[in-house]
Amino acid sequence: MKDGNSNLISILITIVILGVIITSALWNDKHKENNRYIELLEDYGVGVHTRENATVYDLANELAQGHKVIVGVDADELWRPSFFNDLFGEQANHALIVTGIDTTDPNDVRVILTDPGTGDVARSYPMEQFLDAWSDSSCMMIATDEAPAL
Repeated sequence: MKDGNSNLISILITIVILGVIITSALWNDKHKENNRYIELLEDYGVGVHTRENATVYDLANELAQGHKVIVGVDADELWRPSFFNDLFGEQANHALIVTGIDTTDPNDVRVILTDPGTGDVARSYPMEQFLDAWSDSSCMMIATDEAPAL
């Protein structure tokens, strides 16, 4: 993923959701320069695991356990969908927080996302569109090991 700012913001949102107290060490250059986002979470006591080639079932399982999930996507396929996205620039360039999967209408299953790039807190996308954007990161996800305390 290339969009370092949105990736960091996704990590920060996850840390805040988990109620971790953040100190000025957060801005330590070691995290910004090396893009060590997983290490950043772990430095603040947030246990995480990653998975490439994850499936929707993996994603749903993490969410059902109350885990927070960050995914890599090709933002252009969500923000500006077009035929050309599949021909040029097939790469993950953005990080999002998946907050849910809406199966209310079985003919229109949607993925609910928090997007630091647009400021959207609960934006829904059709499952097919999300999967197309997610596949450009080899369906990579970072999930917390535990659900946040209530």
